[in-house]
Amino acid sequence: MIINATGTDRITLWKLIGGKIEKTMYRNYSNIFISGDKYDLEFLSRQFDDSDWIDYTWIEAQDIFGNLNGIKVTVSPSMEREIIRIVQYCGYGRKFSVFNAAIDPVLRFMAQNKLRFFQKDSLYDMDPDISTAQIIIREGKSGEFSGAIINGSVEQNLKNAMERVSSAIDDSTVIIYNNHLGTFYRFLLRMEHSGYKIPGIRKNRGGTYESYGQVHYSPDRVRINGKICISQSSMIYSESGMDGIYEISKISSLNPETASNVTPGTAVSSMEIYNALSSGILVPAFKDDHEKEKTIETLFVTDKGGFVLQPDPGIYENIYEIDFSSMYPTIIVNYNLSPETVTASPGHGKIKLPGDNPYYVHMDRGFLSSAIEPLLKERLIYKTIKPMGAVYSNRDTALKWLLVTSFGYTGYKNARFGRIELHEAITSIGRWALSRAMRICEEEGFTIIHGIVDSLWITGEGNIIQAIRRIKKETMINIVLDAHYDWLFVPPARSGLGSLNRYFGRKKNSGMKVRGIDLRRSDVPDISRKMQRELLGILSDCKNIHEIGEASEKLYQIRNRYISNIRKMGKEDFILNLKPTRRLEDYRVENIQKAAIRSMRLSGMDENPGQRMEVLVKDGKRHIIAENPEDIPDYNFYEKYIHRAFEPFQYIISYAKANRRITLENWLE
Repeated sequence: MIINATGTDRITLWKLIGGKIEKTMYRNYSNIFISGDKYDLEFLSRQFDDSDWIDYTWIEAQDIFGNLNGIKVTVSPSMEREIIRIVQYCGYGRKFSVFNAAIDPVLRFMAQNKLRFFQKDSLYDMDPDISTAQIIIREGKSGEFSGAIINGSVEQNLKNAMERVSSAIDDSTVIIYNNHLGTFYRFLLRMEHSGYKIPGIRKNRGGTYESYGQVHYSPDRVRINGKICISQSSMIYSESGMDGIYEISKISSLNPETASNVTPGTAVSSMEIYNALSSGILVPAFKDDHEKEKTIETLFVTDKGGFVLQPDPGIYENIYEIDFSSMYPTIIVNYNLSPETVTASPGHGKIKLPGDNPYYVHMDRGFLSSAIEPLLKERLIYKTIKPMGAVYSNRDTALKWLLVTSFGYTGYKNARFGRIELHEAITSIGRWALSRAMRICEEEGFTIIHGIVDSLWITGEGNIIQAIRRIKKETMINIVLDAHYDWLFVPPARSGLGSLNRYFGRKKNSGMKVRGIDLRRSDVPDISRKMQRELLGILSDCKNIHEIGEASEKLYQIRNRYISNIRKMGKEDFILNLKPTRRLEDYRVENIQKAAIRSMRLSGMDENPGQRMEVLVKDGKRHIIAENPEDIPDYNFYEKYIHRAFEPFQYIISYAKANRRITLENWLE
């Protein structure tokens, strides 16, 4: 089994054979293809002839849209940039299209040789047992190291910590580390200074980036020669552990270290590149098929996104929640959507897409739908078997993220196999499918309470199985009953309308489901989460609106207890986990985020937008955070968090009591 690969012009494959790792080196090369006008290509070839190191041939090749004539240049991957520079210079940056360039060298090697990481005979098979060390360096506020945690074992003595960390690195292939604030990297340098030999320590600079409208920060990544280094801050690792990283590595053909560092969108793009290269399809180096011109009417119809209903706030009983399973990826696969199959023109062999779609689709199987289909099938299997073990659940989570971003990447401006018309066609079918599901539910005797993109909340005495069967047949998208609630509460937003993504409810025979309230947030103190957990525990015993109203006194008692005991709680209950999204100079008003950034700067640490930091608020009015161990929290400041956390429960009590009054009035009449 291949578990890793490193290198550029020469690739070293790591094979796990009989429990031991064997490393073999192979030569790697790049086949770059250049297309353009024949006259321009002949001029380019003459420039190549003047060089004594460029090897090229004239060939006919194929991209996803059809055949192209051009020049194939074979070079070492390290020389790709020079070839691209020459091509762009000769073509004034616009005369040539370049393919099969700017590709990760390991990914290219794996695709050209049709190899896979972590290849298994069955989806049920376990991942290989690879020696792993998990290392967390402890550091005090003064910046001095105070020990380490190695595989869960605490070592407070600094000298012993260095010895144990050194042994753990020597004995392990995979190193899982936490480099928050650069702690791990600085500790390794300290070890080297103390005489410990650690091969090839280096770091790749992290930084701030934006994804789906949110600002994130990636710490500096540490690399050690001969080791697979995985940062605990990796999104894939934090969501699905090493099981998820191995799965992403297998699918994307990126080595596990790279797979842990890239976004799910990049992993999906890498999967598409692998499928193209291994099938002899050209991969565009740079996207140049920009959005085609549209009339205002067409733009108004297509540029809509997902379908969202506005719910009324309140308590609803006997609620069914039904969800389309992987809606957008399923649409891609079942409707054969791909950049080369979607067109605005009717014609022979084309089918009009449903809904308000102005687009048609070719019947010939598309590249993107073929690439996504195996991913969708694997996810369906893992979703079914995930109760059998954590490894299957982790793989399911990793696949879920890939499928979610497989749709979003179709509209990304730099996606190599993306196209905005494709993105619009997918969302249009999604809107039609949700709208058709609503009509079917109403025909089956249900009332629509709420709907958002791929989910519906409905109530009524109709046949839910029949409704689901009809929706699946008519839309060609699998839909499942996600939950059946005794009651569901939708709190009001600040506008007074129902919240779109905040709710909680009691599922029949299976506890509570909670979305959007403080219990699910990371930027509130633990005191808020603890109280809401207790409050939900009381509500989980309430089977209907009447019982919710009767439980109101217990809910108020819990809130009052937290307020009265606030000074008896530990400091850890008041820690705020903040994620400032701007630099210090960009904040115009004084607030806690600005105070936290200022504190970091004064202590000599780098502050970066998107970087998480834990703070204790000493004075909320003056925005002062605690700097010393003896500082105490501003209890008045934190009491506001208690009141805010209780707001949804105040609303549900009011709605429950109002409903009881209405019921009593109806009975008296």
